[in-house]
Amino acid sequence: MFSIFVQHLTVSKMKSTYVFIFSIFFIADLVHSQTEFSNYSTLLSKGIIPDDFHNATYDKVEKELNSSDIEIESHKEKVEFLEKTRYAIDELLHSGDVVYGDEVSNYISSIADKLLADNDELRSELRFYTLKLNETNAFSTDQGIIFVTTGLLSRLKNEAQLAYILSHEIAHYTENHVIETFVWKKSQSKWRDWVKQMSVYSKNKEFDADRLAIDMYRKAGYSKDELLPTLDILLYSYLPFDQKLIDIEYFKTDKLFLPNSLFSDSVYAIEADAFSNDSLSSHPNIGKRKAAVKNRIKEIEYLWGTAVYFLGKEQFLEIRNIARFETVRTDVMEANYGKALYSIYLLEHEFSESLFLDRMKLLTWLGLYQYSIKGKLRLTVLPDKELEGESANVHYFLKNLDRRALKTLSFRYIYDIRIKYPNNSEIRAASSYFFKLLKADEEFNLDEYSTQTPYMLNDSLDKKSFYYFGLSDVLIDSAFIEEFNRIEILSNENNISDQYKSRYEYQKNKPYDDLKIGSDNLIVIEPRIFDYDRRGRKFVKSEKLEKVLSECISSSGELAGVEIHQINKRNLTTESFNSRSALYGFLDQLNRTERIDPFPVDYQLINAISERFGTPQVMFMAVDHTYKPNINVALLFLSALTQYTFPIYLPLKLFYGNQTNLNIILMDIETGELLASNTYRFHESLNKHNIGSRLFNLFMHVKIPQSSNYE
Repeated sequence: MFSIFVQHLTVSKMKSTYVFIFSIFFIADLVHSQTEFSNYSTLLSKGIIPDDFHNATYDKVEKELNSSDIEIESHKEKVEFLEKTRYAIDELLHSGDVVYGDEVSNYISSIADKLLADNDELRSELRFYTLKLNETNAFSTDQGIIFVTTGLLSRLKNEAQLAYILSHEIAHYTENHVIETFVWKKSQSKWRDWVKQMSVYSKNKEFDADRLAIDMYRKAGYSKDELLPTLDILLYSYLPFDQKLIDIEYFKTDKLFLPNSLFSDSVYAIEADAFSNDSLSSHPNIGKRKAAVKNRIKEIEYLWGTAVYFLGKEQFLEIRNIARFETVRTDVMEANYGKALYSIYLLEHEFSESLFLDRMKLLTWLGLYQYSIKGKLRLTVLPDKELEGESANVHYFLKNLDRRALKTLSFRYIYDIRIKYPNNSEIRAASSYFFKLLKADEEFNLDEYSTQTPYMLNDSLDKKSFYYFGLSDVLIDSAFIEEFNRIEILSNENNISDQYKSRYEYQKNKPYDDLKIGSDNLIVIEPRIFDYDRRGRKFVKSEKLEKVLSECISSSGELAGVEIHQINKRNLTTESFNSRSALYGFLDQLNRTERIDPFPVDYQLINAISERFGTPQVMFMAVDHTYKPNINVALLFLSALTQYTFPIYLPLKLFYGNQTNLNIILMDIETGELLASNTYRFHESLNKHNIGSRLFNLFMHVKIPQSSNYE
């Protein structure tokens, strides 16, 4: 596995025919015609949906169970392997982070064409998808699916390095390392969570994959000089994708003076250790892998090609830039605002007029402000012990700002971006949201700021007073001041934290009452069911019950007079797959942002979904059911001796053994507002009648306006 951070089959979120093989020239034209970095938008899937995404998981399991390809002798272990791996992989495929048929996935596939030009049979078994995560990672499955993260792509220096990484993952596939590792770990009592570690191979398997990868890489004609630098990229994978000295003038504007005392004079050394202790790790350290690679290079020293690019340097740089822009988006979505600011700084050296980077900068300062007023700014920047390299000064700078200073800087940057793009609807919506939050902030008062410019005061300003002069031009912008004064202060009902606090009261006093939004038009996303018994999750039954739940949603909505637009695995098109991915992305953004109410990163995509279905209201739904009757054997025996208690005790215990939780999240995707978030608990079994009756009641309440007293 080519990874420092092992995140693959365990990725879980509530948040593609096989990729076509394009010619080199056609892909080059495709990339150049579709990538516009001045107004970049996140990668979307394209083309026909591959079977990997479209087929039911239990059909895949049943088909492979009857196949002899899975070399596991025990039928029980074979079932366990197939169920747990196939469901884990499909969870990832439908997480919202995976794309197919896009320019990056096609580029990766074209390199695989080169590597396997003399092995058509093996090439036909492999599919390549892009994973929009910032971990430096690539991994393969025993099905022939190979995932490559944008985080990895953003760090590579050339095509040859990607070719070596793909060779390594193809070697894991051809050698059945996933299955062999499963069999070994099942025999090791210490591997309780073996599924999560399924692709964390032994040191010997990593060395084997490196050796086989080198042979494949060499036969394709790539240069040996790029092998060791590829391993160095893994060594430094925790750092940003580039290192440039941060110029403190970058944070200053012609209206904002910043004292040098806000920035550190320290040099933050990079501490990466190629020979770190790997005794407790499944992976050999980078030093050992480099030594093994050097030995293999010497063995075949006179049989090397010299190519660094076959598809062209320009095309590689285009793909890498896409990955780097995705890195910024992911950091903003995950509230890694210190990392996002530094990545924006790096990219602005080449893309100084990018609207996308300005949008991400606005959302970064909006998020920093929200975390600051919650007293949780530390969650968005790196701790002191993790500060290394040139990016460290950005994190130091943010942590060195007091609350008032950070509010002022957020105001300054967001105001300037709004002035720069006066007619951009997304910029106006995001900045208006910021100003609404600021208007409700009892610690913020525009009257406290000075109308004097800081130019004549620079020498006397320090980090405790500089910001009072940072909004002098705003105070004389009469149009803005009039708009700011008209803003209605956000009420507590619109505060996500208060909604979390009130869940229990809603459920205890008036079940479903919080769902009253007065809507008869609703988007419902991917209803999920998790059915458990004493042995754990029942994967196949859960998936089949999801189909029942989907049918109940349609019929119950129709009976209740609510128009339902379902987006799930059973009726997917590429358009609906992208819509679901965007909505899962926003849900994931909500989950990751520590109870603040974030502005959606994919605002344009989400608004398009609202326009497409004619409603901004979206419901996410999940049901978890456990059947664990708590029967006391002694009491059961005693009740059997009494004719009056026995007919009551056992049925009562069996009934209450059913514990069902209906989890609902209801959102307005136009405003980003969380309308309702609740869990409704019942002692009922999962069947069509019970699910249908609960959903009918739920949709009837959704139709009722909040002001109604209807019961």
